[in-house]
Amino acid sequence: MNRKIIFFFATVALLFSSCEDFLSSDSPSKFTQEYIYSRESEIYRAVCSVYALMTADAGYSIRLSMYYTVNSDVEYSGVNATPDAGRRDIFTGEATSSNSEVQNPWNNLYAAVNRANEAIEGIEGSAIYQASDPATPSNIRHMYGEVKTLRAFYYLELVKNWGDVPFMTKGATSGMDFYIPTTDRDEILSHMINDLIEVEPTMFYAAQLSEGVERVSREFTQALIARLALFRGGYALRPNLANPNDVGTMDRKSDYMDYYKIANKYAKQVIDEGKHELISDFRTVFLNECRSVVPVGDDVIYEWAFKPGAGGSSEVGYYLGVGISNNPATHEYGTASSAVQMTPTYFYSFDPQDPRQRVCVSLISYNEKLNEVPVSATGLKVGKWCKVWMAAPPGISSSKATGINFPSMRFADVLLMYAETENEINGAPTAAAREALKRVRRRAFRGLEPAVIAEKVDQYVDKLSSKEDFFNAVVDERAWELGGEMLRKHDLVRWNLMGRKFRQMRLDLIQMGKDAQSWDVASGIASSGKFSHLPDKLYYKMGDDGKTIDFLNVNRHVNANDVPTGYTTLNWLINLYPKNVNTGEYAAATFIGQCWRGCVGDDVNSTSPVPYILPIPQATIDAAGGVLENYYGKGPK
Repeated sequence: MNRKIIFFFATVALLFSSCEDFLSSDSPSKFTQEYIYSRESEIYRAVCSVYALMTADAGYSIRLSMYYTVNSDVEYSGVNATPDAGRRDIFTGEATSSNSEVQNPWNNLYAAVNRANEAIEGIEGSAIYQASDPATPSNIRHMYGEVKTLRAFYYLELVKNWGDVPFMTKGATSGMDFYIPTTDRDEILSHMINDLIEVEPTMFYAAQLSEGVERVSREFTQALIARLALFRGGYALRPNLANPNDVGTMDRKSDYMDYYKIANKYAKQVIDEGKHELISDFRTVFLNECRSVVPVGDDVIYEWAFKPGAGGSSEVGYYLGVGISNNPATHEYGTASSAVQMTPTYFYSFDPQDPRQRVCVSLISYNEKLNEVPVSATGLKVGKWCKVWMAAPPGISSSKATGINFPSMRFADVLLMYAETENEINGAPTAAAREALKRVRRRAFRGLEPAVIAEKVDQYVDKLSSKEDFFNAVVDERAWELGGEMLRKHDLVRWNLMGRKFRQMRLDLIQMGKDAQSWDVASGIASSGKFSHLPDKLYYKMGDDGKTIDFLNVNRHVNANDVPTGYTTLNWLINLYPKNVNTGEYAAATFIGQCWRGCVGDDVNSTSPVPYILPIPQATIDAAGGVLENYYGKGPK
């Protein structure tokens, strides 16, 4: 491969024999460009190839969807005591240009962008497209919009993770100048937004597509416009061009309100067109994904479609989900590492009556007998997906490649984007903003007593009178609704809340531990009482079925003397501030200091940025003819 084009995998799109899961491929040598773009069936196959790279490990199977989206104040994964030049350095913002986990996703994204560019050019040059009505939805017009939407999605990933990046809208061809400098991320996002505004009117809705929400639809394009616009109007880490070793500055452009208005318009369009509703209860949305049920018109607007087993992908349910042991191998569900964890502060941020608490966060894993076993307070898992819930057991030796789909856009997300933008544009929550937030909360508390729903939905929202109060409520609601879906990290970035939230979370985790230890008089730790109502220890027993656990006091402290007989004791929040068995001293649990160490200090009002931007891979820098450089202190170390 020419070193000058190292950030591309290929210059010729691979053509796919079927769009089923966007995975099955044919050799590209069988076809010519003229043949491909002379008939709709072949164009369809070319479009499928634009999806395909992103279902691999270097795409949304795990790296872009999971490695690149932790750690936040909701989801996190463990790290080593010192940088290890692997994925864990991405979690802490310490990755350098030689990091082994940066190159492949970068290459993969640019390869996917190149496929999209080639498909766009091929469609534009086709007689079918040129003869089509530019104002009427049709197969060819839909496919054109579909590929532009995918390209916009991929560029959003690039700018979220790498900031200013090389920008190409033409397919790579022999003789082109591939020494391409970076383009300002705002220019890229504005270009993508305008692209999608142009194409969305002639696309089909998911209900009109045989693949449903497993394929890009008109409503997904509208929703993506809103998401792109919020990132274009939000904060980002900007480089110090005079000093590449400086971490940079968080800032947003002066025209940000223009983009909040665009986000508002297109979120409202999704809502008003009525193609989706919060039909299923909250838990069922994710059970459906585990069971390969893909309803149209419900909450999910678009989800990445994966294929299980040999040659398949997706670590949803394995890396992201409830843990499963199969040692020794005794059952047909295999194993699940459940490496993504949830913070105790997130778990206890929920209203105790909110059913989403126990859906988003799992207090159990499964042992080799498929019996529930409790996890620790420092080992809370994502509860939305589990291999045990799959319609068919994946096999005794199965691990990864679950084939479980991963949601990329939900209607609840659109409602919350609309609520956020209404509040920002008008300087206070409007009636429409309140109703959008209420719709999300009504579904959350659905099935509870009417008086509880009235309190948790109408009374809760109606008391939010100021812009600041309503904004903070949206920040919280996005955590409670979308936790585990790996959106939180970059939400915090665009709000410029990452440093503040991380610092407050660390302080709260320590205080939780101190308050828990204060129940033990012998510890000598005096509690401030902020979290003293929470359990220092959990008490649980096995249910009558011998397989499921009944917890006595998940959300409240119980004195040991008041625990009924038959319950087992589990050390809980005291593990956040444990006693050193060698020194007898109490200190914060190790993970609290390690997992967010890219965010220094404890001053929650500090404006010091968190270095979340990834470095451009060193091999790309070396091959770029001197036109690329790393900033944010992310060069070679």
